[in-house]
Amino acid sequence: MKIEEKDIIRAVKEAKGSVGNAAVILRVSKKTIYNHICKSSELKAGVDAIIKACRDERKNSKKVYIGKEKRVSLTVPKSKTGAILSDRMQKILDQTRGKYASIYNLAIDQLDLRELMAETKKKYQGGDVEFKEYAFIMNMLHRTYTGVAKSAEKLKSANQYVW
Repeated sequence: MKIEEKDIIRAVKEAKGSVGNAAVILRVSKKTIYNHICKSSELKAGVDAIIKACRDERKNSKKVYIGKEKRVSLTVPKSKTGAILSDRMQKILDQTRGKYASIYNLAIDQLDLRELMAETKKKYQGGDVEFKEYAFIMNMLHRTYTGVAKSAEKLKSANQYVW
């Protein structure tokens, strides 16, 4: 079976930059693909460009782990809107972990998080954020909200009200 350059390029794209997985797709050995790549500088440049693009895409993505018994991961691309929402959530979390957090500040942080959840939902419904990213952000918002609630409970139980 003769392998054409376009087939190798297509397989590497399909394999998201993995030459080994591309070999599996084409049903040849990895060595065969590397031999073709070494023979053609155009093919090498094309494959290198695909691999670089796939690496960049992975760098700009977040991984979400779902389930406790079995780990399943999704790669979630970051959009501009999602990055803004994540940054706002991080600022709230930083305030919560602050040295002078009071039960009242934590209550305001909880309200801010609820507002951010509603805004995230609107952005998703408006099409500004894809579903995977929406699910990731909402998951992180819920985790942050739980953390804020736990901090508030600790302060409340310790009677550390700051007036």
